[in-house]
Amino acid sequence: MYRQEFIDNIEDVSDFLNFCFDNNYDGHAECIYSDEARDEYINDWLSETVSYDSWYDIKDTLNSLADQGTYEYWRRDDYGDWVGIDDSEFEYMKNELLEYLDNDGFFEDGSEDEDNDGEEQCPLLDIEDPFTEEDHLEPGDFSGILSSMQGVPQYDTVVAMNLAKLRAAHDASVKADEEFRKIIEESNRLTAGDLSAVLR
Repeated sequence: MYRQEFIDNIEDVSDFLNFCFDNNYDGHAECIYSDEARDEYINDWLSETVSYDSWYDIKDTLNSLADQGTYEYWRRDDYGDWVGIDDSEFEYMKNELLEYLDNDGFFEDGSEDEDNDGEEQCPLLDIEDPFTEEDHLEPGDFSGILSSMQGVPQYDTVVAMNLAKLRAAHDASVKADEEFRKIIEESNRLTAGDLSAVLR
């Protein structure tokens, strides 16, 4: 398991307990009780205590237990006190376990997102192709490419310089085609005598 995977996937006390039991870190889960298990523990403690103490001796303890509110899970700390597990208490427990796992060398090196072969992933692999079957280009016609690539942020950032060159090539091509067309038109207006004069 990767470190970030633990951080992302352990979201509540139930996940915490399952992780501890599945990975032989039971010691971090032994102090955690469900609300029902806590009641059973307190009842057993009362049965043993009243055999040698009077109710008056334990009334303060019972009053403090009654004032603690209701939680789905409880943690019994090193002093034997019950701590209701709210969000902040859970984060404390999770960070404590995370630090222990770091020191224990539990986590795999690297991250889940790294490629197994160690090769750098190409950022363009997941980009949707902006061209459609209707984008058929004639030789020398770049207008389809230019229009198709507009509004595609991924392509705008990766090929901005090439796109500028492509525009320049397109403009030059259009200009050359226009000049060639003018030459043809001029040639069509020449008479046979004009051609003979040019060829001399």
